[in-house]
Amino acid sequence: MTHNHTLSKHLLTIEETLTILDECLDNDRRSTQQHIQTLKTFYSPLFDFDYSESGSYYYAGLRSLCHHYIEQPVADLYLSDAFKHSLITLEQVSLLSLDRQKNHSALTDQLLALADVWHLNQTMDVPELIQQALRKMRYDVMQSNIPPVAP
Repeated sequence: MTHNHTLSKHLLTIEETLTILDECLDNDRRSTQQHIQTLKTFYSPLFDFDYSESGSYYYAGLRSLCHHYIEQPVADLYLSDAFKHSLITLEQVSLLSLDRQKNHSALTDQLLALADVWHLNQTMDVPELIQQALRKMRYDVMQSNIPPVAP
């Protein structure tokens, strides 16, 4: 497999994972099983055993992305600081959301930081704000990794 082919494969994995996370926020039960299978294909065995035990496949997908592309990168992709910061912030938001009452202030701070990174309207509802950020992240990672055109 060539270097460019490997990078393209990882880039498409990130794009598909971000799309799945976006769709998970819509709570479409029919596509959930398919999404879980796709995430297992991308990130097993780590996804299966370490992260999905939380019961949140959304969190497991975020955690897998962080692990594979930030903490222990498996590919030589360029990820902007905004992308990395947003991914880590989304992971924190997911964890804080488990106990919204206790973590309301910290959750609000994380959401405002996420909105600020992508210049989003801070008055959006939470799922809409997160979906907009995921879409901006998807665009950012794709644009950041466009191969240079040969002269």
